[in-house]
Amino acid sequence: PETTALLGKFIALESNTGSGGGDHGQHQHLLDLALDIEARMPQHDFDIEGISVDFPVRYDECMNTVLVQELIRFNRIIRVIRTTLRDLGRALRGLVVMS
Repeated sequence: PETTALLGKFIALESNTGSGGGDHGQHQHLLDLALDIEARMPQHDFDIEGISVDFPVRYDECMNTVLVQELIRFNRIIRVIRTTLRDLGRALRGLVVMS
């Protein structure tokens, strides 16, 4: 839902630019926003192997299993967000086409 709302705002800003020199300002604003979000993202994935050593996945430690599974999911979503933000930045600079 938050991603859809954010992309909806991007589209709304893009459609409101009209013609003329306003496009560059809107593109720059979106690029700055994407770079700001990317800067706040964790730079490295969680070390699942290291965490599994500290919190072993065993039958009698079910919360450890949940923790490791959630960290795996978190790592996946963070990678997707990083990739999407980089692609968005490239698209706003005109280096790639984004659908």
